[in-house]
Order: sequence, then structure tokens, then C-alpha cells
Amino acid sequence: MKRYAAAVLLEDGKVLLAKRTATRSNYPGIWDFVGGHCEPGETFEEALRRELVEEIGIEAIDFVVLMVVDESPDFILNLFLVTKWNGEVSNRDEHEHERVEWFSLHEAKRLEFMNGNYLAALELVERFPLTL
Repeated sequence: MKRYAAAVLLEDGKVLLAKRTATRSNYPGIWDFVGGHCEPGETFEEALRRELVEEIGIEAIDFVVLMVVDESPDFILNLFLVTKWNGEVSNRDEHEHERVEWFSLHEAKRLEFMNGNYLAALELVERFPLTL
């Protein structure tokens, strides 16, 4: 089973999204949350922390599971709401993402995502903005 962790970073009512590069074999040019696969033996939380450092250069401080997407038997994703971190957000992996950008929740819901559950995650954040 493929296991993934991804982050919904929320700051001042805006969410951070990453646009996948056009050269990616899966979902090229599509908007995505920052994150990736779990290494063998790695928890979802450990994968989240590692991926955020690798891809955008931040250390997650406050986060909770926002949604679990379970498409058994092949795929499971833990989507975390991250509201506090250390470091400055920057695109550290231009091979994965051509850019990272902050969007209002309203703007973000108009984008094309790689997973249909991402829209539901944004709606959860919009309805319950004080989750932490």
C-alpha cells in the first residue's frame, strides 16, 4: 500500500498550494498540497515533517489530522492542517513544483487539484477555521 502525508498550511486565512511541474509523470501542472510518500518504517507525522523541510524549508510545529483519504487497498493519505511552523516558506524543490503560492480559501476552491478530496478538505477548513 502506498502511504502519503500532505499539509494544508493555513496562515491569515490563506492556504499554501504547490503547482506540480509540467514534466511530472503523474498529474503534471495540477495544484497540490505540499507533502509526499512515507518512507519504510516512517509514520505519517514523520513523513509530514520531512517533506515540509525538503520541499518548502519549514519545520511543522502545530498540526492535526484534518482528513484521512483511504482508497484501499492501494492508497492512504493523511492530510494535516498545519497552523504554526518555523522558517520561511520557499520552493526548495523545483523539480517537483514549479511554484508555491498562497491563496484565499475562495480562490483555492476554483483550482484544479490532483485529488477530489482536496476540495472537501478546503471546505472543512473554511467551516472550522479555529480547529487548533
